[in-house]
Amino acid sequence: MRVYIGECRGEKFKEAMALGFGICISPQTFRTPKSLPNFFFIDNGAFYKWKRQEKFSDWEFRSFLRKVLESYPFLPDFVVIPDVVADSKATVESFLKWYPELRRLISIDRLAFVVQDGMEREEVVELLSKYPVGYLFVGGSLEWKLLTGRMWVEVARELSIKCHIGRVGTPRRVTWAKVIGADSIDSSLPLFSKDKWKRFVRAVTQEVLFSGGEYVG
Repeated sequence: MRVYIGECRGEKFKEAMALGFGICISPQTFRTPKSLPNFFFIDNGAFYKWKRQEKFSDWEFRSFLRKVLESYPFLPDFVVIPDVVADSKATVESFLKWYPELRRLISIDRLAFVVQDGMEREEVVELLSKYPVGYLFVGGSLEWKLLTGRMWVEVARELSIKCHIGRVGTPRRVTWAKVIGADSIDSSLPLFSKDKWKRFVRAVTQEVLFSGGEYVG
């Protein structure tokens, strides 16, 4: 399972790279890199804007995206197509709006579609069969994500694409993501304290000794 953490520098960056982690680059944290990560993906910043009750800016996202692509000598694993938090209908509309532009900028296998609360398996399969991407990004509320995560991994397998789950920062969630077969996860939570970092690293690196996948607690 591939692991991405938030942007960091210094000793934490070196440790993360030694562990084989990558980074998530977001509009609110982006800085011209001093050192290159193992790999990275580009977030759209919609969740950050939503939390702050700020309007998503198309211009800001375009500017940010081009700056990142110009700053790195290699491509991101994927770019998260702008979504609308907690609104499945608006997320699909946003996806259809941005898809033609972003597929011209970067190959479709490096684009990620975000699933949000209320989306159904059949509608997502139908949509992505017409507008193919390389990644299914599991967003939405925590409760919904934990309830439907396994299904979205299965949908990704059906479409022959990868499944990424966002905001997986606690040991219990890391183990859950491993068990259900997620291809990758991300979180900035481990950067908040030494204890959170140690627990996160331990969960990522230890072997999962059971099967199943239902999230408990």
